[in-house]
Amino acid sequence: MATIGVTGAAGQLGQELALLSQYYPKHDFVFFDSEELDITDWLQLDDELEEYDLDFMINCAAYTKVDLAETESEKAYLVNQEGPKNLAKYCEENDITLVHFSSDYVYHNDFGRPLKEEDVTSPKGVYAKSKLAGEEEIRKMCDNHLIFRTSWVYSSFGTNFVKNILNATNSKTEFNVVFDQIGCPTYARDLADRVLKIVDGISNKLYNIEEVRGTYNIANSGVASWYDFTKQIFHIEGKNCTVHPILSASYQAAAERPAYSVFDQTKLKERFNLEMPYWSASLHKCLKALKED
Repeated sequence: MATIGVTGAAGQLGQELALLSQYYPKHDFVFFDSEELDITDWLQLDDELEEYDLDFMINCAAYTKVDLAETESEKAYLVNQEGPKNLAKYCEENDITLVHFSSDYVYHNDFGRPLKEEDVTSPKGVYAKSKLAGEEEIRKMCDNHLIFRTSWVYSSFGTNFVKNILNATNSKTEFNVVFDQIGCPTYARDLADRVLKIVDGISNKLYNIEEVRGTYNIANSGVASWYDFTKQIFHIEGKNCTVHPILSASYQAAAERPAYSVFDQTKLKERFNLEMPYWSASLHKCLKALKED
């Protein structure tokens, strides 16, 4: 049995983890939202976590407002770098395995092939740079860590592209969506499911943390553009909307987006014997869950 802490519990990934935690009754889960645990405040974090004998800490807390980060850089770095730094320090001092989520934005390179974990990083913009800075703090301060780089995360919980685009159909039927940004939509429930399987496996000695610690790409399988993603959402929901494909240059955004974020997930498969479902199949599941919520 393990005691597993989860930060960012009010977010979409945190809520998915809470939902799936019921299938791991042998483990004790402790969920913290940002009001209960401020990861940017070392003294509060150290004091709050003292009462728990944690074996794992899953950090879902993050600043994710990509464009707003350009004018809120201090806040972005506080949450995305200083927060992980504090967690890494605490986890190292207390023999806790730290699980952290990063982003496809740290790559921002087009190698003409799926991205590998060892590829050179080249983040553009404040958000991307703050996420890479958080990764670097963890590697520097906490030996037993798992960093999962993921992409285009959505859920029936929280705020995300799927829910936003569907809400927008209440007021309009015509959309311009970029088609030259390629990646893979990732259902947060699939992400939570695989991460819990890995944590459970480490707890049960199926995996040795000293052998599997490190950085992993994880996203739903397959490839899509934001245009493809939008078309599929409307198709599944039966929305009679017109979607126009546009170039990224036509889309006014404060922060530059990666043009190519397709992952090579060989490392994940070889280390844990895990694969992620096809993105369209998972989108069907999320839209069904959205109706049930």
